[in-house]
Amino acid sequence: MSENTKISIDNMNLHYGSFHALKGINMEIPEKEITAFIGPSGCGKTSLLKLIAGFHVADEGEILIGGKNVNNVPPEKRNTAMCFQSYALFPHLNVSHNICYGLKQRKIDIEEQKQRLNLALKQMDLEFHKLKLPNELSGGQQQRVALARAMVTRPDVILFDEPLSNLDAKLRESVRFEIKQLSKQYNLTSIYVTHDQAEALTMSDKIIVLNKGAIEQIGSPQDIYHHPKNRFVADFIGIANITEANVKNIGDNLYAVSSIFGDFTVFSEK
Repeated sequence: MSENTKISIDNMNLHYGSFHALKGINMEIPEKEITAFIGPSGCGKTSLLKLIAGFHVADEGEILIGGKNVNNVPPEKRNTAMCFQSYALFPHLNVSHNICYGLKQRKIDIEEQKQRLNLALKQMDLEFHKLKLPNELSGGQQQRVALARAMVTRPDVILFDEPLSNLDAKLRESVRFEIKQLSKQYNLTSIYVTHDQAEALTMSDKIIVLNKGAIEQIGSPQDIYHHPKNRFVADFIGIANITEANVKNIGDNLYAVSSIFGDFTVFSEK
């Protein structure tokens, strides 16, 4: 695994025909941390994820992984792994062979393959299903196979596109814990796309809020939740009481606020 897996994106723009999908994206994704992309449907989360993976080519800008420009590096050469929302399992391979596919491609020692496979089967509760074909599995089981296949290779960067969307609530919580634990255990740089605000807040070290192809705010879960940059972030990130108010500065970082909730004085750090 590379020592430096920080991801830097500079002035990234992407069009689908006349549609401007990503607009001047600038960000840094810390190495060995979990970064969540959140935002409403169509905001550009998955497009940005596929750019990092190498499945899309940007119209403008550059992507650096570990300080190296990867704009022209094909997906299979980036040492990234992607867990697709649509599973993308090989229909002719059983569960074990699907999970081990990436390990064989990387020519991992056969004994190491067995150890990683057995661990992945146990972690994802798939031991009973290891010889089944994908069409013999439920949607949730297929989702877990896709997760195991991505995690088992322990790449420099792992990309999750709504990986828990087809799991029931109890299993979702369990697998969420496994993803976080494995990411930390193997020092993976992880990017996690989700519609679930609570999932982003509990899973990630850093959150990037996207809207209409642009970044609204970047910060820790605590910053995003307690100090939203604007009304959109405050409204999107969770349950919030938002109302109009008259605000008047009355001293150093002190403000008089008049609203339907009454009149009061507040202190602001900024």
